[in-house]
Amino acid sequence: MLIRYQVRPTRFLALLKEHAKVCKVLTLTTSHCALVRSQLEYCTNVWSPFTARNINKLERIQRRATKFILKTGDDYNTREENLNLLSLEDRRFFLDVLFSYKVLNGYINIDISCFISFYYIVFAFGKILV
Repeated sequence: MLIRYQVRPTRFLALLKEHAKVCKVLTLTTSHCALVRSQLEYCTNVWSPFTARNINKLERIQRRATKFILKTGDDYNTREENLNLLSLEDRRFFLDVLFSYKVLNGYINIDISCFISFYYIVFAFGKILV
């Protein structure tokens, strides 16, 4: 199933490599985020990969893209820092937390009462009221 989510980003990366060889780093980074990374992050709130194998398959595409953009032999973490990007795993975590925040605070209209139950503890006159 993950192969389907690898094919389009790989094709977009090949397109970038073929047609944008002489572009500036900022242009390539923007193109990568718009074409490749957006495909890698599509609907990750629903299907986020959890096995190390699947996570590495997706990260491999971003590793190749950062190597192409900077055209250096630096390690992946250094390239990410130079391009001011987060790893896909960190970005998925951030987007999951952001989605949870929006649901809990009513920015997204989803009834979560069947998934999560909350207990409110009220302090009154030095006693705990549940």
